[in-house]
Amino acid sequence: MKRLAPIALALFGFAAGPALAQSLLAPGGAPDLSAPTVEKVLSLKVAIPAPVAEVWKAWTTVEGLRTFFAPGAKVDYRTGGDYEIWFNPYAPAGMRGTDGMQILTMQEPRMLTFTWIAPPTQAAMRKQVTYVTIRLRAIDAKNTELSLLHGGWGEGPDWDTYYAFSEKTWKNTLAVLGHRFAKGPVDWTEIEAKLKAVAPAQAK
Repeated sequence: MKRLAPIALALFGFAAGPALAQSLLAPGGAPDLSAPTVEKVLSLKVAIPAPVAEVWKAWTTVEGLRTFFAPGAKVDYRTGGDYEIWFNPYAPAGMRGTDGMQILTMQEPRMLTFTWIAPPTQAAMRKQVTYVTIRLRAIDAKNTELSLLHGGWGEGPDWDTYYAFSEKTWKNTLAVLGHRFAKGPVDWTEIEAKLKAVAPAQAK
């Protein structure tokens, strides 16, 4: 019976509530949560001259992504669906861009979270998967506040290089998005022609 006492005490604690259970099981009482760990994130915020619905379409459809982000994309509009940005649609499969990435969560038209990887030029970091969250808020009927959060960062020189690269890339991407709505979509014709010209025969 003595052996069952700690188990019974623990079960009582969990039934009574997590806080009580932790105080019963943890040596010295409940852990100190007054100083939570600060997670490293890349955070940006911009105003986009377009309604929320239009900005949402730009991020969640192949046609919309082509207007500012890349010449190609693959989007399966659902949680768990594909979300691939193809910076080179004519490269071999697996080397087009963010191959294999997916939508994690979404709340139309407010929030979209998807997985993300480094470009093929950063082979070591391409093995790692991070995440990006886009949040949209209406400033008024014709303007949207966009917040971008890129998280899941590790530590070390390779991660620092990737972070700096990502910060520059996201700033440029958001600038192009703003330009897309202010002046018009990106014309990929010339770039696509160059990509086709150097693409491996099997990828054409």
